[in-house]
Amino acid sequence: MQLLRKTDPKVFIRFLFVCVVLILAGFIDFFVGDTEVFLFINGKLSHSALDFVFLYIFVPLLSFLVVVPGFMLLLKPYRIIGILSLVGGVLCYWFGELIKFSPRPSALLAQVNLVGNWTVGETSFPSTTTMLLFGLALPVFFLVPKIGRISLLLAFLGAFFVVYSGYHFPEDAIAGAVLSLLITFPFIFGELKRAENRKIK
Repeated sequence: MQLLRKTDPKVFIRFLFVCVVLILAGFIDFFVGDTEVFLFINGKLSHSALDFVFLYIFVPLLSFLVVVPGFMLLLKPYRIIGILSLVGGVLCYWFGELIKFSPRPSALLAQVNLVGNWTVGETSFPSTTTMLLFGLALPVFFLVPKIGRISLLLAFLGAFFVVYSGYHFPEDAIAGAVLSLLITFPFIFGELKRAENRKIK
């Protein structure tokens, strides 16, 4: 942490922000109860208007997380960031698939509102969708924050909607985001050090 603060204080602040949000979400989920939080998000917040927003507005918007790093590949100064984002997304998703366990909410609870007809496996923890979204978003957020703020917002909304849609418990999404941060940040920090060394030379 001290090394990160010395390398780039602004990145350190962004890192703290992500950590605080995830810790806060974890505390709420722990003290309220994972099932209770799920039932509130999936049940009490359920509304046809929100279903429409999720399926027909938000899901298409997620293409932003792939289009931005794809466009960065065409621009030499941003190429490494585009690579880190795309590789990060794939790596996080792949790692999540390797360790997945625990049944989905619909297998454990009597009343689950499933939004969207998605083809999914039987296991739920961690949310590989959340891991994919954060794997794509975090490198852009840390290294190109003006665009990355939108990417991170979409990733957090994606984590919310995997719970709202009934396919994951909150702990699945929180764990997915935390794991993505742990997986991608060493590569992000490596790029920060490389950029710093390039400036010194």
